[in-house]
Amino acid sequence: MRKHPERRRVRVAIAVALLAIGAARFLPLLAGQVLILSLTPLCDQWHVNMPFAFILGEALREGRLPVWTDRIGGGYPLLALGEAGVLYPPHLLLYRLLPPVAAYNVNVILAVLTAAACQYWLCRDLGRSRAASLLGALAYAWSGFFVLHVATLHSAQAAAWIPLLLLCVRRGVRAATPAGWIGAGVVLAVQITTGYPQIVYYSALAALLLAIWELGWGEGRGAPGGPAGKVLNGVGGALVVLAVALGLAAAHWLPGVELTRQSGRSGGISFERATEFSFPPANLLTFVSPCVHGNPATGGEMGFSERGHFWDNGYV
Repeated sequence: MRKHPERRRVRVAIAVALLAIGAARFLPLLAGQVLILSLTPLCDQWHVNMPFAFILGEALREGRLPVWTDRIGGGYPLLALGEAGVLYPPHLLLYRLLPPVAAYNVNVILAVLTAAACQYWLCRDLGRSRAASLLGALAYAWSGFFVLHVATLHSAQAAAWIPLLLLCVRRGVRAATPAGWIGAGVVLAVQITTGYPQIVYYSALAALLLAIWELGWGEGRGAPGGPAGKVLNGVGGALVVLAVALGLAAAHWLPGVELTRQSGRSGGISFERATEFSFPPANLLTFVSPCVHGNPATGGEMGFSERGHFWDNGYV
């Protein structure tokens, strides 16, 4: 009988540790004094995220969604702009209750804490100890990606849910019920509403590869029904995930599809345009040494589209 209180105390201690580290890092934001500054004034934080925060907050406090705003050009269907994250669940609550700057700051903190919590649960599901899981949570939530991508908050918000998506996929592979696959669909739907499709694509690809691994060589390899049963579980699970995700997030992505049909991209884009600002193979070296092609602090940086210093490559 003593084990249960001890387990609760350990869980509380882990939660307090994660919250304390987050509070220490984001203390100015909790005080409502400053925002996390970006590395350049020409960034999404100032030109996209903050204006959207004010428009979204104003609309929600008036009891409506910003389906249309007259503050962008001659008018713009903001709901159709996925990057605004209008239907992301924390946005609907926080921008309704808090001033825009405070809500934005809380969203920054929440993204990092969500990443930490989801990674902790994934590590525990993988059989790691509480200490190892806590280390994994801190390593993920405070990695270079999250530290640097709070300036493009929607990308950090989407990435925060990746570990939980993978956990649900593992549960779907192991269990005889569709609960795990349904959970994965719900998580993927939440990711879609953040408005960063690149991360959603990477997440879905990672989930697919994990499912294949688990069914072939992992915990699902001994599933009943033999090879046919595993194929049925995998294919059926993938269909469930897609149906749940696309169905729950339909109000987010369908307006975007319609907007695309009315835009200049309705006829497609050239290969050159599609690959603009793509990752040059030479920049793979920056994962080992970020300044191998030059240091922007000393003016030695090469052209951005050639071998520039990609700040996205930041790491711990």
